[in-house]
Amino acid sequence: MKFFVPLTSNEEEAQEILEIVSEYINVPIPDKKIYKIAYLENGAEMTATVGEPVDPSYEEGDQLVAAILGTPEKFSICLPTRGVVRGEPITVKGRVVEYFD
Repeated sequence: MKFFVPLTSNEEEAQEILEIVSEYINVPIPDKKIYKIAYLENGAEMTATVGEPVDPSYEEGDQLVAAILGTPEKFSICLPTRGVVRGEPITVKGRVVEYFD
């Protein structure tokens, strides 16, 4: 999968948004951009994928995952209202990571 951020028109714009989000939440952009992570949350196996809706258990409506930043010790799942425009991202410990090409 080629790198993107939902609702951006090109890779340059996506990179700019990723840098803004990284600065806002104070989490560095990893060397390899993260596309998808699998993780455990309250004993349930879950996934977060850039461009897809966040898991319904978070009760965030149909918000799309805008970006995933972090390290295997701590990932930040960023949604428009949680880590992009305002608020704090969803923080999890990933088990499996899939990267953009």
